[in-house]
Amino acid sequence: MRRLALLLCLPLFAATVRGQQEAPHYPVNDLIRFDDEREGARWRVAPIPYRPPDGGAPFQAPALREPDMQWVEETLAAMTLEEKIGQLLMPRWSADHAESDLAEYHVGGFIFSAIPSVRILEATNTLQHAAEVPLIFSIDCEAGAGARVSDGTVFPMNMALAATGREDLAYQQGIVTARECRAMGVQIAFGPVIDTNTEPANPIIGIRAFGDDPEVIERFAQAYVQGAASAGLLTTYKHFPGHGATDADSHKSLPVVDIDCDELERLHLRPFENLIARGTGDLVMTAHVWYPCLDPGIEDWPATLSTPALTNVLRERMGFEGVIISDSFAMRGIRLAASTYDGARISVLAGMDIILMPPSTREAFEGVRDAVKAGMISEERLDASVRRILIIKSKAGLPEAATASEADLLRTMLHEEHIATAEEIGRSAVALGRVREGALPLTAEQRVLVVSFLTDNTIFYAYPHTEFSGALARALPGTDVVTMPTDDEGIIGRSILAAAPSYDRIVVTSRSWNPSDTAPQVALLRALVAGQVPVVYLSFGSPYHELDVPELENVFCTFSSHYASQRQAAQVLLGEAEATAAWPVDLGR
Repeated sequence: MRRLALLLCLPLFAATVRGQQEAPHYPVNDLIRFDDEREGARWRVAPIPYRPPDGGAPFQAPALREPDMQWVEETLAAMTLEEKIGQLLMPRWSADHAESDLAEYHVGGFIFSAIPSVRILEATNTLQHAAEVPLIFSIDCEAGAGARVSDGTVFPMNMALAATGREDLAYQQGIVTARECRAMGVQIAFGPVIDTNTEPANPIIGIRAFGDDPEVIERFAQAYVQGAASAGLLTTYKHFPGHGATDADSHKSLPVVDIDCDELERLHLRPFENLIARGTGDLVMTAHVWYPCLDPGIEDWPATLSTPALTNVLRERMGFEGVIISDSFAMRGIRLAASTYDGARISVLAGMDIILMPPSTREAFEGVRDAVKAGMISEERLDASVRRILIIKSKAGLPEAATASEADLLRTMLHEEHIATAEEIGRSAVALGRVREGALPLTAEQRVLVVSFLTDNTIFYAYPHTEFSGALARALPGTDVVTMPTDDEGIIGRSILAAAPSYDRIVVTSRSWNPSDTAPQVALLRALVAGQVPVVYLSFGSPYHELDVPELENVFCTFSSHYASQRQAAQVLLGEAEATAAWPVDLGR
């Protein structure tokens, strides 16, 4: 470390971490979260308290049941027009406005994000007691409840799960996610993502998808959904009719997927159609993406507002009878196309059942109400949506199982069984792209430089590389670790290049889920590869990074930065384990 620090002469983190003790599974204050649904959201560090298991079994709700249609019809018949309209609205929960949203607009439920589970439990129980019609609550759970809840179990991303090749693990992940959600009083998980990620430059799906093969997507999504249903959790297929071919982020713009309908059908609609035909999944979430083959014309028109997409294809052709829910109405992909007032009524006319996260609950409510009163939306059409919403509420055990208990919550969140399942997935997700003979394993006689690329963009979570670098440093006395920022102007990169020849191996790691590392990082990687010291590149994120540096000879990927994957990757580089995972996307090797 002194050798590298002297060469750098910079206020740069460079540390040899020999003798570092094993951290608990979820160390406090090192899980970076990013709330990508809200404009202007900021990075933050969320404390993840590690709760040792108490030896008790985790809470598990009963499996989803057949709906009580008598309750559904009697509840629907007793509702006023305003109460029916409110059922179509699912705003973001906030302590500041949740009670007024319920009292003034009769909302049907809320979505939670980025708060501790005990606060969610308190909110769900309080609001259920105040509601005339039982509420339904949701969380974005693509990587487990811990992806959004600060003391929930975090799983590797979907692409890592598919890389394991084990559908039994997908089933178990569904059960674990269901247990933790239902223990908080939450009935809906927004997942799994069943987009077919065919665009390597896709800036928003990537490792959130199971891969680029519709058949693999179907198998893993079905296993996950069946596991979740067995433990009482409603699930959501997203993002219809497919977000995997986009090269833009619908949080920031309105992407256009200008492919012919044959390609859309063959690659992107297929998982939705086949899974719906099997009767799995309870909701379908729409994409704020324009598909000209479905909505031809000169006006950008997202699928969220598209009658051809929602009614003609999803309802009539595919026969989907569940709930259609929008992606967040706070995203620019929808806001660029219509105001909240107009978007609410247009989406319902197109076939929408639930409007998620409207920037203004009042505007969404008034948009639908005025359309009904003007005769644009018939009461029969409104009743159809409300009936579907009440049906999924009944499937989840409402109104009988409306509240949850703190005792069940405390014995469920971060249970040892849950952590074990997540870690099994993480250990099984290390994939080998290619390796040059003689480059590995790393040995104790070698001097090893670990260059850790930082990231300024993530989704759900990004762990620091401490578990990986710590494991190497404990095994290899000659290990130094240095971080490379995203926006280096050349000073740090030049210093690393100057130090590189004094090492025997260079290991470069990235935890970015973006399809590319930043330009300064890619430039450094290329320069290192052009040198005389063998370079091993390890992506703890996107598998597409190697496309930026095709001359890389030694490539591994874990498809997430989960700590279990980090520890296993270190064992692989040390020759103490094998990279057994499959590569879930075709990179044309």
